[in-house]
Amino acid sequence: MRVGDLVLGFDPGGVRRFGWAVCEDRGDLLRVHQCGVASDAEEAFNRAGANLLPDASVVAAGVDAPMFWGRTGNRAVDASIRHAVDASGDPNAAGTVQQVNSLWGACLAQGILLGSFLREGFPDAEITEAHPKALLWLLGVATRAHPASDVTLDELPHLGGATGPAVSEHERDAVLAAFAAWSMCRREPGWRNLFEDEPSPVLPLGTPASYWMPLP
Repeated sequence: MRVGDLVLGFDPGGVRRFGWAVCEDRGDLLRVHQCGVASDAEEAFNRAGANLLPDASVVAAGVDAPMFWGRTGNRAVDASIRHAVDASGDPNAAGTVQQVNSLWGACLAQGILLGSFLREGFPDAEITEAHPKALLWLLGVATRAHPASDVTLDELPHLGGATGPAVSEHERDAVLAAFAAWSMCRREPGWRNLFEDEPSPVLPLGTPASYWMPLP
C-alpha cells in the first residue's frame, strides 16, 4: 500500500440503509474522503466508484457481509468472534455476531452481489469480510456503558475526515469496514486472517477469502 491509495467499505442493509465509503491512505491515518447510503449493491458500488480520487488506485475493500459460507451452515470464524466479543463485555454477543443461517437477505444476497462487483471492477484489490460492531468491542471502544450503537468515528484512532456525529450508523459501519481492509493491507499487529481457521469453506466468489480481525 502506498500513500494516496484508496480503500472502500460497504455495509449492506436494504433500502436507503446500504452504507458505502471511500477512504484514502495517508500513511498512519485513514482519511474518510466520502461516504453515503444507497439502496442496493449496484447503487452502492456505483456511488463509491463515482467518488474515487483522480489517478488513485483501489487496493482493498471491506464488506460487512459473509463473503464465504460453511458447509454446515455455521462458520468457525463466527464462533471465534462471538466468543471474543462476549469476553469483551458485549451483553448481546449472539446478536452482534449472528449465525449465517439467521442473517437477513440484504446482508447475505446483496453482500455477495457487491463482492462480485468488486471482483469485476477492481480485480487486483484485496477483499476482506468485516464486522464493524464486533470490531468496536474487540478494539475496546465499545463497552457496556458505551455500546457500539453510540460510538462515533471520532473515537477511533487513525481515522480522519468525515467522522462526526452527522455520519449515519450505516455510513459509520461502511467506514469501519474500510478500516478493517486498511488494517489488512498494513498487516496491523494483533490482526490475523480468521479465514485460515475455517475447516470447509464454500467460496461463492470463486476465490480465496479473507476475514481480518484483531484476534490473537
